[in-house]
Amino acid sequence: MPAGEERIVVDPEIMAGKPVVKGTRITVEVILKRLAQDVDVASLLEAYPRLSQEDIEACLPKSRKPRRGLGRRQGVRLVRAWRGL
Repeated sequence: MPAGEERIVVDPEIMAGKPVVKGTRITVEVILKRLAQDVDVASLLEAYPRLSQEDIEACLPKSRKPRRGLGRRQGVRLVRAWRGL
């Protein structure tokens, strides 16, 4: 199992089966969208106190797959946010 995979879980009973951070109802999608909106990691941690830096990092490999609705500009912001971790 790749590093960080144990932090992300998929359960049909939680958030309609979307990938979430283990022990929360915070979806990977929400974290990636916030990062794409230029929200810095410190602000994200403040907004979601149950998250850790490692949780956010665990969400990033999921973003390497093409996603519908994530435009080029958002993708560039996401990469910049990832490099800033």
